[in-house]
Amino acid sequence: MAGNINPFSSLERNEPANDAKPEALVPDARRPWQHRTAGALLIAGPMIFLPAEFIAAAAWTDPPYSYTYHFISNLGVHGPSTLFGQHMYSPLAWVMNTGFFLFGITILAGVATLRGLPGRHRWAALAPATLLAAGGVLLGLFPGSGEAMNATAK
Repeated sequence: MAGNINPFSSLERNEPANDAKPEALVPDARRPWQHRTAGALLIAGPMIFLPAEFIAAAAWTDPPYSYTYHFISNLGVHGPSTLFGQHMYSPLAWVMNTGFFLFGITILAGVATLRGLPGRHRWAALAPATLLAAGGVLLGLFPGSGEAMNATAK
């Protein structure tokens, strides 16, 4: 049998259960709101982007927008324009560009709000999220057009 078995629990002896502080056992115990905020932002990004994409695609009627043929970035082109053999005219391009922009901002804010990840793991999450956010913001601010591409080719 074991040598020093005490039948009384540490609480009955008025002793702490262990020497570690509660913050050391669970580093994020004091900041659950940050995880909820991060989760809400990471869910809000796609919840903003997907309806914007659906609305912009539904408004594109002549010819109808095709998810298998057209590039998704075409939804942000005001047009009418032609590039790579694709006719681009999105009547609600501003909706898609706003969706791209807000998606990028909310994803970056959600990942930046995460706390408690070890240093290299935090950067492993922040680096691609920053690139994703930058892409969304830039695509929303500078949607492009076929004319710009054709002008540089001449």
